[in-house]
Amino acid sequence: MHPERFDALIARLERQARDHPAAYRWRVGIVALAGFAYLWFLGLGSIALIITLVLVVPASLWFALKFLWPLLLLPFAALRAMWVKFPRPPGRELRREDAPHLFREIEELRRALGAPRIHRVVVNSAFNASMIQRPRVSVLWWYENSLVLGLPLMAGLPRAQFRAILAHELAHASRYHGRFGSWIYRLRTTWDSVLSYVTEERHWTRVLLDVFLKHYVPYFDAYSFVLIRNHELEADRAAVELAGRDAHGQALVALEVISGLVDEVFDPLVRARAEQSPEPPTGVFHHLIGFVQARPVVEWRARLPKLLRSKTRPGDTHPALRERLSAVGYAPGEAERSLESEMKESAARYYLGAGLERLVDGLEADWRSGMAEPWRNRHEFVRRSRIVIAELSQQADSGTLREEAAWRRANLTAQVDGLVAAIPALRYLVERSPDHAAGNFMLGQALLQQGDRTGVEYLERAIQRDPSCAPQVSYLIAAFHESQGNDEQAKRFRHHGYEANKIAAAAEQERRGVDPSDRFLTPDVTSEVRAQLREKLLTVSEIQRAYLARKDVEYYPERPYYVLALVLRQPWYRLRSRARDRAVVNRVAHEVPLPGQGYIIQIYGRHAKLGRTIGRLPGSEILRR
Repeated sequence: MHPERFDALIARLERQARDHPAAYRWRVGIVALAGFAYLWFLGLGSIALIITLVLVVPASLWFALKFLWPLLLLPFAALRAMWVKFPRPPGRELRREDAPHLFREIEELRRALGAPRIHRVVVNSAFNASMIQRPRVSVLWWYENSLVLGLPLMAGLPRAQFRAILAHELAHASRYHGRFGSWIYRLRTTWDSVLSYVTEERHWTRVLLDVFLKHYVPYFDAYSFVLIRNHELEADRAAVELAGRDAHGQALVALEVISGLVDEVFDPLVRARAEQSPEPPTGVFHHLIGFVQARPVVEWRARLPKLLRSKTRPGDTHPALRERLSAVGYAPGEAERSLESEMKESAARYYLGAGLERLVDGLEADWRSGMAEPWRNRHEFVRRSRIVIAELSQQADSGTLREEAAWRRANLTAQVDGLVAAIPALRYLVERSPDHAAGNFMLGQALLQQGDRTGVEYLERAIQRDPSCAPQVSYLIAAFHESQGNDEQAKRFRHHGYEANKIAAAAEQERRGVDPSDRFLTPDVTSEVRAQLREKLLTVSEIQRAYLARKDVEYYPERPYYVLALVLRQPWYRLRSRARDRAVVNRVAHEVPLPGQGYIIQIYGRHAKLGRTIGRLPGSEILRR
């Protein structure tokens, strides 16, 4: 569903939920059941159709085996969608004897809230907490309830505040949402997971469900969206009832402030150490625990005003911090004073006791094991990039750095040291090559990241040079205006982004391949490019002839879409093999770079006529042996 249409639907449903709450809930329930109705119809309807045809058509068994077997795929596809395997949330599972105080706290809150039994308590390395209800067998029933707790979150909050977080998460599966609300809450996550599974899976039954789910799941998400956002406020009220207004308000403030510091300060410091050693560092989690417990008042005070200015956007399932605090009667002034409160003992120390160090060591061992290869790759990439950057910087100092090399230097600097660090190299590039779209885009993004509104000029220049970046540019400018409190400007640019997205989606669709109805043009490439392409194709001995054409596209015509048509050698003594032909085409795709975005076909089979059309174009022939 298009983002603008999604937002408009949510706005309409919010009005319905406010004016006619009972009717709105009925509609959500009907939409929820429609998904299961489709799956049951797909399965049972196809079986009934097969049985009917077998009984009616003469020579039914032969007919069924020859013509009706594809219908058997339909019930199989429905069953696969309803019996998707949902993995357990990763992390270290706690036993009752590991943390008796924590399990006692969870049980006390669970009973008070009327929440279902918690089957697993899992601790991971995230600065977050969540309640995950995982279907064990089918999307319809028998859920396993896992309470996932981030150890950094436990370490960064005192017991009273962490108790509020526990109450909030348990409330999502409790009587506070009612049976219907809890069912919708579970179902929303389940359908999203089913869509991801079907989209990513390469099984031949995918096509039977893909179209339905891509339309149904966003529609169901929109209908249940208002209910889910209200659930967050209901869970906040439950936390206030069980843990107290002050504790919950302080927990919400700390959660937003500390998570921002972890993402923007701590994580970059850790990643920067990849330059020093090919092995992941030790003691990272002990440093992280100390970082979240430090509570630097100056940093906190600097971040809080921006967080309190943030507003809930149409697509946010969680209301903004100010709205959540206001809903529980916690004033912004109290939020600022809460920054000064000291933490005598963290929730992690209280609940885990002597087991805290063992858990930290275990999570660190898991992290180091999982990061070993990516860390080595990053170390090697940084090492090589530093050498290249130094060489290119010498050329820049001597005035011999060309446009392509200047872009490479800026891009590598951004990847190694961050976007802001690349600003000098990006300025060097756009001063000498003002039409460089990627350079203008990256420089504009970096300047806006620093709060410099001149970045808008560079982003607009990037659109002029490459209209395909319009969606990203519009959203970047909208986010900047939003951070500055210019809501009308932000809304205007978001609308531009929605419209640009429509064009980008259409452009992507027409570039997904080729069709006999397409129109093709002579490729507008230089003789030098043609010679380079021919030289690369000559290295593939299986190619007998090769032709290059340009597809006539409606959207972004300034970005050519090329089609490379190949005639492969076929010895008279060897039977044609599709697998062998496909291997050659794949090799060409990996080893022979086209002058732009493109598609490779073999002039044989379903592409034979299309290939002959391309071969008749003047100037299309690249190679003939």
